[in-house]
Amino acid sequence: NSGTYHYTISCFHKTRLYACSCRVWAVPCNRSSCGRGIPELKSKYVSTPWQKFMSNLSAAGRPRVIVLGNEKGGTGKSTLAMHLAVVLLNRGLMVATVDLDSRQGTFTRYTGNRTAYAARHGASIPLSSHHILSPSLTPAESEAEFTQVLDELAGYDVAIIDTPGHDSELSHFAHSHADVIVTPINDSLIDLDVLALVDPIKRVIQRPSHYAERVWKAKQDRARRDGGSIDWVVVRNRLGQ
Repeated sequence: NSGTYHYTISCFHKTRLYACSCRVWAVPCNRSSCGRGIPELKSKYVSTPWQKFMSNLSAAGRPRVIVLGNEKGGTGKSTLAMHLAVVLLNRGLMVATVDLDSRQGTFTRYTGNRTAYAARHGASIPLSSHHILSPSLTPAESEAEFTQVLDELAGYDVAIIDTPGHDSELSHFAHSHADVIVTPINDSLIDLDVLALVDPIKRVIQRPSHYAERVWKAKQDRARRDGGSIDWVVVRNRLGQ
C-alpha cells in the first residue's frame, strides 16, 4: 500500500495478475506444491474486468477499446493483440485493429497475413478492419488522427490497439482512451520492474514504476475527459520452467 496504489503479489507460479482501478489482483497459485496465494481473493474480482467489458458493449456509443501496453519491448503485446482479435472475431463481434507501432509493424503483418490467407484459400474467416497510425506525427496531429480513427469505428464492437515498447505521446493518448489496458509481462523480475520496484528478497512492492505512473496518468486523463474508468489487466506471459 503506497498512497493511492494498492498492490498484491503472492508467488511466482501465478498465471495471471488482474488490475482494476488502482488495485492489482494476483490469481492464487494453482500448483499443489505451492501453499502461497491470496486467501481473501474472491472470484468476483477475477471476473469483473471481462464481465464489465462485455456487458457494456451494447451500451457504448463507440467501440470498447482494448490497449496492449508495456514500455518494455519483447513481452508479447502484438501476439496477444492478434489472439484477442481472433477470439473476439470468432465470437461474432465486429473488431477493429489499430497498430501504433508502425515502424516495427508486427500487428500489421499479422492482420495482413490473415487477410492474405483468406484470399489465397478462399476461406470464409472473420477479418478485422485494420488501421495504422504513424509515430512520426506531432502530438497535435496524433491526437487529431487518433480521434478521427475512433470516430470512424463507431459501428464496431471492439477496437484492439497495439502500442510500441517505449513511451510516446501517441501511445499515451491511446492509453487514456482505453476501457481496458492489457499488459503482458515475461517471467522475470526485470519485467516486473516495469510495473513496480520489487524487493527480490521480501518480494514486496517498494514503489510504482514509470509505466505504472503512466497508467495512473492515463486513468486521470480519461476521468477528466468523459468520466470513464480504465481497467488494467496484467498477464504473465512466456512462462519459465
